[in-house]
Amino acid sequence: MITSKDNLTLIFVHACGVGNWMWYKQKDYFSNFSCMFIELPEHGDNYNIQPFSVKSAIKMIDKTVRSASGEVVLIGHEMGARLILNYLAEYTNDKVKKIVLSSTMIKTVKEGLFHKILPAKIIEKEFEKKNKNLQNIDFIKKTLDYYGVEEEYKDYYLNDMKRYKPRQLIKIIQEGLLKKLPLNLFIDNDIPALILVGEKETNANRLSAKLLSEYFSNSELIIVDNSTDNHIRTNSMVFNDRVKNFILT
Repeated sequence: MITSKDNLTLIFVHACGVGNWMWYKQKDYFSNFSCMFIELPEHGDNYNIQPFSVKSAIKMIDKTVRSASGEVVLIGHEMGARLILNYLAEYTNDKVKKIVLSSTMIKTVKEGLFHKILPAKIIEKEFEKKNKNLQNIDFIKKTLDYYGVEEEYKDYYLNDMKRYKPRQLIKIIQEGLLKKLPLNLFIDNDIPALILVGEKETNANRLSAKLLSEYFSNSELIIVDNSTDNHIRTNSMVFNDRVKNFILT
């Protein structure tokens, strides 16, 4: 239970292949809260600091939790949500009172099989095609609209899309999104958990959200209407309001 908003820190953990700028809709909304926005290894401003690994990422989360003032709510999206699960499996800290897991994939999907089965050269060619398309203005506009990235943050998004070499991004995806999670450790876990998934996300993501809500005995599952896994931006008011209500009740 959260005892006071004044004794609370929200810690945000971002998705794969983007920096912590992706939380800009949340930075504004939660400006009256104490917030910390983790920049994961090999991402954003930490791109050149150290290679990404689950171990290095959850160590960073633990360091951030320990440095935070008061009680903590961990909020993760996509790979960030998986890292929160990895953190909970590895570390124990009574400061963490609640968790928010958004668009969390715990079931293997076609993309996962794609990265595991197809030869690296074929995968690299697909990424190279995408990088070439990023030179096309119409493609960029459609992509920004789909991901809900506003004009002010266009350069952040494009820089993230262009900076990774195919093999590098494949390695991060395999490490952060495809490694098996120790899900048995979360059965009947009673930490309050808010689980969100977009109505238009993949079947695997929606099933993952349902399974997580069954693992965590004190959880609430929210299906965000008419939304993809970009709902933290494209439907940010629903996400933000739900998270705020969850935190303060």
